[in-house]
Amino acid sequence: MLQSKDEITIVYNQDDQVRRVRMNGAHPASVTPSAMGESVGHYEGDTLVVDTVGIKLLPTTMARPLCTPQSESCISSNATG
Repeated sequence: MLQSKDEITIVYNQDDQVRRVRMNGAHPASVTPSAMGESVGHYEGDTLVVDTVGIKLLPTTMARPLCTPQSESCISSNATG
């Protein structure tokens, strides 16, 4: 993780993935869906809270670290656990 004043960059050690989390901001009114989505974050005490929207569902989009494939039908079930 790399942290600057306005952004946290998360570099994953698998598949060369990078997530950028804008800090203390709001999501734009219009988001173009992408594999990593659009993330904003803030701290609650020592805990980083990240909200991500606009994840583009692809055959390779994963819902969990165990590589569970994700689809439109499982979004609502994943939201509850």
